Amino acid sequence: MHNVNLIGEKVINKNGEIFTVISVDLSDKITIVLDDGKKGYDLTIAIPKKTVRFVSNNVQSAIEKKLYELNEIQKKNIEKINEVEYRQRRILAEAASLFKGKDTTTDLSYSPSYNYSVLEFGKTYGKVALYIYDSCCRNLNFRRILRDSFMKRRLLFATNATPEGYSVWMLPHSNLTGDASNCWANVIEGDIIYEAWNIMEDYGNNNAHRVTFVKQGNGEYVFMGVYQLERVKTINEVIDGVYIKKLKTYKRISTTYRKSRTIICYG
Repeated sequence: MHNVNLIGEKVINKNGEIFTVISVDLSDKITIVLDDGKKGYDLTIAIPKKTVRFVSNNVQSAIEKKLYELNEIQKKNIEKINEVEYRQRRILAEAASLFKGKDTTTDLSYSPSYNYSVLEFGKTYGKVALYIYDSCCRNLNFRRILRDSFMKRRLLFATNATPEGYSVWMLPHSNLTGDASNCWANVIEGDIIYEAWNIMEDYGNNNAHRVTFVKQGNGEYVFMGVYQLERVKTINEVIDGVYIKKLKTYKRISTTYRKSRTIICYG
């Protein structure tokens, strides 16, 4: 299609009148302007409706092929959009059930680690957030001044906590424990953590990498990796009787955290 120069080509309309193409716009669809005094013709509409047709059969065939390709691309894009929308609805429904108390738990790992010089995905590091953080302070040089953030009934989140300036994030509530906090519900799926908020304002909204531990059903914290905020989407809907204001998406970028400043990328 890109090799066909449409300017100067003859076009016949449904009344049998023949006009000449004087300009073409291929930036989005395929729009042509004829010397008939009209604004132009969107060929994605005009060709299927037989409003116009190119006199040259070769050009007509090239246009029809291009329109078919555009239509297939559009269908695939719609399928992707529908898939994303379906996933979001499913995640929001899961979050709503957590706010209401799902009461089912899941364990991801039964592999304890006693080596705090490196944090590895899928290893458990204990049941007490403060103990884990203190151990990371001793072995990984996390900032000890922030340890109060990991005491009982605290947020279990601290910004600029590692030598690289990463945050440390511990999730005591998620779909692994089958419950949620009063303000947010976390749904873990693959290398994504979804966080649904049911309040107007929130805190801890930053783009820094997050060294992340998640409590599983048996009470053990599992190291999930290093995550980064990917997007924040406003929802403002009532889902299964639960108001949800926004949905945050965090994507895992590393399965390992070491004392070195170098992050091993997640493959």
